Amino acid sequence: MNSLFLKIVCTLLLLLMIVGAAYVYITASSVDIYFHETNQKINANLAQLIVDDIMDEVDPMFLADGSINEPAIKAIAGEAMAYNPLIEIYLLDTDGKTISYMPQGQEVPKINLSKIEEFLEKRDNNSIHGCITGEDPRTPGARRVFSAAKFFDKGAHAGYVYVVLASQAFVSAKQDFFTSAVVRVGSRTVLLTLISAFAIGLLAFWYLTKNLALIKRQVQRFRGGDMNARIKINDGGELTEVATSFNEMADTIVANIEELKNTEKLRRELIANVSHDLRTPLAVIHGYIETMQIKHDQLDAEERENYLGIILGSTERLEKLVSELFELSKLEARQVKPHLEPLYVNELIQDTYKRYNGLAAERGISLETNVPQQVSPVIADISLIERVLQNLLDNAFKFTPEGGVVAIAISEQEDQVSVNISDSGEGIPEDEVEGIFDRFTSRKSEHYNSEGAGLGLAIVRKILELHQSDIRLETELNRGTTFSFSLAKIK
Repeated sequence: MNSLFLKIVCTLLLLLMIVGAAYVYITASSVDIYFHETNQKINANLAQLIVDDIMDEVDPMFLADGSINEPAIKAIAGEAMAYNPLIEIYLLDTDGKTISYMPQGQEVPKINLSKIEEFLEKRDNNSIHGCITGEDPRTPGARRVFSAAKFFDKGAHAGYVYVVLASQAFVSAKQDFFTSAVVRVGSRTVLLTLISAFAIGLLAFWYLTKNLALIKRQVQRFRGGDMNARIKINDGGELTEVATSFNEMADTIVANIEELKNTEKLRRELIANVSHDLRTPLAVIHGYIETMQIKHDQLDAEERENYLGIILGSTERLEKLVSELFELSKLEARQVKPHLEPLYVNELIQDTYKRYNGLAAERGISLETNVPQQVSPVIADISLIERVLQNLLDNAFKFTPEGGVVAIAISEQEDQVSVNISDSGEGIPEDEVEGIFDRFTSRKSEHYNSEGAGLGLAIVRKILELHQSDIRLETELNRGTTFSFSLAKIK
């Protein structure tokens, strides 16, 4: 957590420095642009004033040989520069070639007149907005704000007065002053801003990392084995979402651990039950075969047939147990995919009734049905639903005494068809109801030897889960039990 806090602080400091530098640069650029705009607007008519002075005082402006009256012109220009020594004045002909200039220095190149014409047009229309920059005759490639005006000779356009408002001396002095001012003022402003923002940022990140530290402690407690460790949720925000997600994850892990414990418990019960259920028929088979070998010559045909019948019954019991184990394992592993198709449950129940009616008669049990002739079709796997009916009827027959009744009924609701299978047995004790659908849960009946692995109802529940349904149970001691399930109608 300290490492995270340090990284956040360093990142914040770097960002503030970048923002501060950008702030100084943008501020300096804005001030510079504003200064030049103001300078040009204030001195927009300076060139025209110089032209007016020249026209009033210099006569003639051009000498007899066509050359300019340079001494007189320089006198006027010198007077103007005396009032404002930071300007430079150039006389240009109509092609932009320099005729004369003040102050004197190196030879200056020809000036492009496009920006001068633009300036004159906007000045005359009083529409100068922003800076209009022209060429700096003394610094090739540089751009300067300027003022300009036309001058005339004998009524004809003879050229331009081009006044650079920021001479080389001015630019050099301004840069020195400006750099110093920016360093002094900007550094103070940025430093104050950095300190304030850094302090506020530290407080904010401390608050955030404080919550993260709390989350970290609870996670470490949970990792250390405290399954009750949870993060207290006080307010909203992203960290609350993290805390909620952790709490939900912890609840899921605890639930999975409990489920694993239950699974391990069931596994041990499986081993115990299967070992018992396998051992009993195997012991019977082994004992009778051994008896037949020992008494081979002493057994008559009837006894031999009786022994073989007992052995066959034990093998059938083994076969059924192994088959149910495989069936339940495949259902739990979701290896069984239901083949859903239209099914008329009433027809399936009638077929099942015909197969079980004989068994019911043998045991002295009355098998009754209450099935309408017309029932809406449902969507289901025929073979799997048939397996459900068989297991429920087998279960009902086990716990119904002689003279009892097993009944099958159908009821139809708006969007589903329900099937009820009832028996008139002794019912299920309250302490057995909760786990009746768990695998390897056996019931005991005083009327029937029903000791078994308890897989039938577990298989029923798994099959109905594949059909997005569930098995329901109603029972009353000494009155009987009713199992019911529902299947969705075809829409």
